[in-house]
Amino acid sequence: MISPSTRRLYLTLSPAVWSLSFLAATAAAAEPASLHVPDAVVTLSEQIEVPARSAGVLATMNVREGDVVKAGQVAGVMDDADARLAVAKAETEAAIARAEADNKLKALAAEKAAAAAKAELQRALESGEKYAKSVSQSELDRLRLQADKGSLEHQQAEHERSQAQLTARIKANELDAARRKLELHRITAPASGMVVDVRKHVGEWVEPGMPVLRIVRMDPLRVEAFVSAADAVGLRPGCDASFQIAAGGATDRVAGKLSFISPEIDPINGQVRIWVDLPNADGTLRPGLQGTLVITPAGKLAPVDGAR
Repeated sequence: MISPSTRRLYLTLSPAVWSLSFLAATAAAAEPASLHVPDAVVTLSEQIEVPARSAGVLATMNVREGDVVKAGQVAGVMDDADARLAVAKAETEAAIARAEADNKLKALAAEKAAAAAKAELQRALESGEKYAKSVSQSELDRLRLQADKGSLEHQQAEHERSQAQLTARIKANELDAARRKLELHRITAPASGMVVDVRKHVGEWVEPGMPVLRIVRMDPLRVEAFVSAADAVGLRPGCDASFQIAAGGATDRVAGKLSFISPEIDPINGQVRIWVDLPNADGTLRPGLQGTLVITPAGKLAPVDGAR
């Protein structure tokens, strides 16, 4: 039998207990549930068909299937003998043009000749003023002509030097173009990744734009899945996510972030395409693997069970 004091204590605490229970239930209801998406598939985040950039015979191939390459690494080289000769010729012509542009001797000589002719005319004029008829008019005319000629020759020399500087720029541009053409004979990896297919071999003829090899990026990889339009409403890029794979009885889980939510809804099945980028530095994941994708809208990484 409950004593009166115990009954009074129970009645006093009951409202508080019920309040705490109500708050806990409300919080649990407000907390968004994790979304479990079965049949998610691992795909490549990036794959590149590396093309030839010039026509010719493939001279060397430095990689094979399975090799890991870095961005900018030279994977192969086209026959570039003619391109190298063109670069050598352009370098020589550019050097000659620079030497002509830097040569000031002709302009300096014309400047000194013009100054000397002008001084000689000035002396003749001063002599004529001091001593009448000491210098004939024809001699003065000749000296004026020499002074004018010297001035014009100096201007012409400066003009030719300016033209030589412009020619040097043109030759420098031609050298850059020749080097660019030589660079186009190299087949370089545009991004880091693994070579999975070498399509052309040494001695074969290739055309510009023809794929020579294929590179795939294995880190990060992408997990693609489809969710209903209703489930997609609460998703945002950046939501925490995890992907569970099960193969041979072993279970692995990789954490990542929701990266993409398609703005389009499939009119047939009402689903929305999404994907999650996952790190794969250790090579655990491979394109084609299937598993369960778990997305937590609140940002809390939920545990993943084996149920689909």
